[in-house]
Amino acid sequence: MVDASCNISDKYDGTFLDCSGFHGVKSLTEESGYSELAGVTMEIFKYLLALLPLEDMRRKMSQSDRLLLFLMKMKIGLIYSALGVLFGIHRTTASRT
Repeated sequence: MVDASCNISDKYDGTFLDCSGFHGVKSLTEESGYSELAGVTMEIFKYLLALLPLEDMRRKMSQSDRLLLFLMKMKIGLIYSALGVLFGIHRTTASRT
């Protein structure tokens, strides 16, 4: 079922995606999500995000999603193919991130 209240649009045809599933940082609604997936608290995540240089608008992923991907790789050790599936990007993009 498609839920328009999710406000996450499909990049290919503009339709709204189902809110169930993983959608990067937008999926982390509780403090425990940050510590379980990224190994940091929400405050530390925001601090690290503030240390990063300004976001390049040409990039496919938001800066917060790129930071989350990096922290998930460090904490959980998922392979790049799995991270690519979770974030909806190619495995080589996950590797470069």
